[in-house]
Amino acid sequence: MKAINFFYHINLDNQSAGGIINFLRGLIMDLEVSIPINYYSLQYTSDLEINKDNFNEIFLKNMANNPNEKIKKSNNLVYMIELLKFFRQEKFSEEELLIFNRSDHALVALIRRIKSKKILIIHGSTKYDKFYYKHSLIKRVFSKVAEHIVIKNFDRIIAVSEEALEYYKSLYPRLTNKFEYIPTFVDQSVFKEKDYKHFNQQNELSFIYYGRFVEEKGIYHIKEFFDYLDVRKINYKALLIGEGELEKIFHGQDNVEIINALPQNEIVKYLHKKSILLMFSECEGTPLTLLESLATGTPALCSNVGGMSKVIKNGKNGFLFEKVTQEYPIIAERAIEIFENYSYYSYESVQSIKEYSLKQVIIQYQNLIQEFCSPKEVESEKSIQEKN
Repeated sequence: MKAINFFYHINLDNQSAGGIINFLRGLIMDLEVSIPINYYSLQYTSDLEINKDNFNEIFLKNMANNPNEKIKKSNNLVYMIELLKFFRQEKFSEEELLIFNRSDHALVALIRRIKSKKILIIHGSTKYDKFYYKHSLIKRVFSKVAEHIVIKNFDRIIAVSEEALEYYKSLYPRLTNKFEYIPTFVDQSVFKEKDYKHFNQQNELSFIYYGRFVEEKGIYHIKEFFDYLDVRKINYKALLIGEGELEKIFHGQDNVEIINALPQNEIVKYLHKKSILLMFSECEGTPLTLLESLATGTPALCSNVGGMSKVIKNGKNGFLFEKVTQEYPIIAERAIEIFENYSYYSYESVQSIKEYSLKQVIIQYQNLIQEFCSPKEVESEKSIQEKN
């Protein structure tokens, strides 16, 4: 194999784009392979200093906007157009591996009839398109058609949540051999367990959210929950970290502090305090935010959707809620229960995400890549490893 080529529209050193970028950054930087790794994206702001010794980042276009900012021509459409231009000029051989993280981006590779081996990683919930494109039937239909074409023509489809794996296998019973579950991961060298044993004296409820301020993340529900606490005069404070169009709805709320996007090592400092993660998403795969929080010993209150239902165990590392908007009083009661028994919930949180460690997931991706190598290449890589 000549090279591994990753495709996503946001540069790896941008910190405002959420889970997929954190996933790709951790995966690409920690892959141990003897062939070149290339990452093709648009160039937004560069907020982080990351080590790029083991991969090449290639920018197809410079962008003046924030990746979370909606513009007249969507960021994804800009990327697809630039990919079309790029694939017209750049020729990929059958000896290269192409890895895409969105089906609409992946569709471009099929339009250009690229013969390389191709993988699609499905990050989100099976309900994502229905919610995200609920105001645009055309976009929703295009998204599903693109996904269908890509699944039928790509060599492997990786689901990062068990919910997605089960859904797509039932949808494509004749193509089940194409699908594989490799969980998303948390870098426990960054998101380390906090010292929770001295936290039980704190009585004021404390909540944290970090991610995009967009409707599908349940931001309106978080606001309504805080309004309920205010009306009931329940003492609390909340820290919200991120960027997005709905940040403004919290302005003027005295108990809520907002900090714009932070690098992971800064977010950890806030997770090491006594707090509870709120995730009231309308749709989710297996969110990195949740895994990272649990890894530090921060329990979570979540909507019962997507991969979160597989991770959260009621009364252990947090609680799940079927209908968040109808359960604010119960959510408040569960928050108080967690705070009164914080050491127990914190310990169980750390124990609950052992299978999602970065080291284990990296090995699975390295094995996957080896599958697409020729027998000679596999033998060569084994020789290199033996020498090391």
